[in-house]
Amino acid sequence: MAKKCVILSFGFDSSIVLTAYSKYNLESGDCIAFVIPNEKNARAESAIKSVESFLSNLKSRGVDINLKILEVDANNIEKIILKISDFILQNDYVYYLEATGGIRSICVALTVSAILLKPKIASFSTINEANGNIINVSLPYFNLVISGAKKEILNLLLSKGNATTKTIATSIHKDISTVSRHLSELEESFIVEKDSKYDADYKLTYVGYIVAKKV
Repeated sequence: MAKKCVILSFGFDSSIVLTAYSKYNLESGDCIAFVIPNEKNARAESAIKSVESFLSNLKSRGVDINLKILEVDANNIEKIILKISDFILQNDYVYYLEATGGIRSICVALTVSAILLKPKIASFSTINEANGNIINVSLPYFNLVISGAKKEILNLLLSKGNATTKTIATSIHKDISTVSRHLSELEESFIVEKDSKYDADYKLTYVGYIVAKKV
C-alpha cells in the first residue's frame, strides 16, 4: 500500500500536525511536508520545534512519520509551484494538500500545484477564514496530452533551458514551419514562452516544466 504525504502551508500553529495525523490516519513511513518562507522567523522556528517534539514522541511509541521542510521564496509564486511540484514528482506518495494557513502566496501555489498534478493528488482542502471551517475542493483536471514532435520540443527545452526555432528544428529533425506551428500552439497553452533575455529563444514556463517532467 502506498504511503501518504500531507503537504501543508505552515504558519505558526503547530496543532495542524496533530490534526493531520488524526485526519489522515498517518502511520510509520508516511510523511508531513511543510511549505514555509525561507526568511527567518522566531515564531515559525518555535512552532517547527514543537512539531519535531510531537513527532519524536510518536516515534518513541513506534510511529515514525517523516517531516520534510520545503523552504521557498514567498515572493515568487512560480518558483514555489516548481518546488512543490518537484517534491511531488520525485517522491512516491499519495498526496493530500492543505492550503489552510501560512502565507497566501504559498496557499495559491499549493492550489495551482494540486490542479496541475491532479492525478497524484488524493485530496485538496482550504479554509473558510470567517468561521474556521475546512473546505474540501473538487479539483479540475486539464489533461495536457503531449506526444510526438511536441514531446521532443519539451524534452529539448527541459535539457537546454532555451533554444531558437531553428535550433529546435535541427535538433528534432523537423522543418522550421512545423516546429513554429507547434511552438505557437504550446505558447497558447502557456507551456512555452519567449525568453525575455533572448527574444528569438523559447523556454518552458513553469507549467511547461511540470508537463515536461510528467511526459
